[in-house]
Amino acid sequence: MDERGHLAELLAHAGVATVSAAGVLAAPGLAVGPGDSTGIRVRTTGNPPHALYTTAGSAFARLRPLIEAAARPCDGCGAEAGEPCNPGCLPDPTTD
Repeated sequence: MDERGHLAELLAHAGVATVSAAGVLAAPGLAVGPGDSTGIRVRTTGNPPHALYTTAGSAFARLRPLIEAAARPCDGCGAEAGEPCNPGCLPDPTTD
């Protein structure tokens, strides 16, 4: 299994649906709000080393806080879990 496939597997175990196409793995469920239809995209390359070259495990470790934040409601504006915060929201710093 390649790194993109491994990352897709890790995200699936975390409950995040992914879409894979032409060297790109997208997680549309992690969109920041209206107008963002892609969410997070991870592009792979077969030409390492580049400025950023990482493993699926490292990429997932960086994405995990975003996944966890998306799964809990926002106390700052009252947005439900999985919904984007209201514009200008300053989340409660005690929930981090």
